[in-house]
Amino acid sequence: MRLSGCAAVTALLLTSACGDKNDPTALARVNQVILSPADTTVEHPATFRYRVTLLDESGNPIDDGIDRPANFSAGNDAVINVTDGGFVTTETSGFTQVIAQVGGSTGTASLTVQNFLP
Repeated sequence: MRLSGCAAVTALLLTSACGDKNDPTALARVNQVILSPADTTVEHPATFRYRVTLLDESGNPIDDGIDRPANFSAGNDAVINVTDGGFVTTETSGFTQVIAQVGGSTGTASLTVQNFLP
């Protein structure tokens, strides 16, 4: 089957536009996971959210519209509770690392929780 010039260009554009997001080999490789806020201190009690920025091998932010959820965890579960959405609730004063994993890359941020002093 032979396509006319206009139909061939349309088919090529549709293949290119749709193919990249559905082809796992076309995804940008996550090289670095940056947490925000970075290393910080908060007063207990506190509730807030960490966000991640994903960087490719060149150090550029990845913004290709592909959802890459981060798996969050705490280095010290006694100090904070962190959900997979990055929501943190402090439990007591202390120090912990907040860890986010996306694909095969991991990022961390240090968190110090201090008791509220009136």
